[in-house]
Amino acid sequence: MMRRLRVVLVSAVITFTFGGTALAGGWALTVVNDAPGAFEAGAEHEITYTILQHGRSGADVDDTSLNFSHPNLKGTLRFPGEPTGNPGEYVATVILPEAGSWSWEVNQGWFGVQELGSVDVLATASTSGSGPGDLARYVLLLGTAMAAFVFATQARQRKQEALISPQSVA
Repeated sequence: MMRRLRVVLVSAVITFTFGGTALAGGWALTVVNDAPGAFEAGAEHEITYTILQHGRSGADVDDTSLNFSHPNLKGTLRFPGEPTGNPGEYVATVILPEAGSWSWEVNQGWFGVQELGSVDVLATASTSGSGPGDLARYVLLLGTAMAAFVFATQARQRKQEALISPQSVA
């Protein structure tokens, strides 16, 4: 968790030190204060973050959000940040529907967007064991089991018929 935050901070410093917005004078850095240690698909996660103008003072903005994107999904999922009451601090409730690697960024209002890297989302029992693909697997498994039962029964009958054939009785 701490390693991830350090990576976010270092990348943000590099971006704003050498990026075009840093030269404009109006820039901010977002620090993730509280995030789950592990994300689970379909579960609700609260993430608290602070937007720091010039990396120092909490800055309140009108429109902020955490945005997540996944290669299997079109578009971006947007989770609005709600003010916590502390200057520049927001909390967003995030629900990621699919397991895998997600890219995420924070929309800092008029300060622009800051990339936050990626997070790995784990599958849960409710997301890993349901869906049309799983139904097809269950039907195939049931069909295979039934075919094996019929084959075994027929083989046993043929073996018994061979043991009790008229040639062996005479």
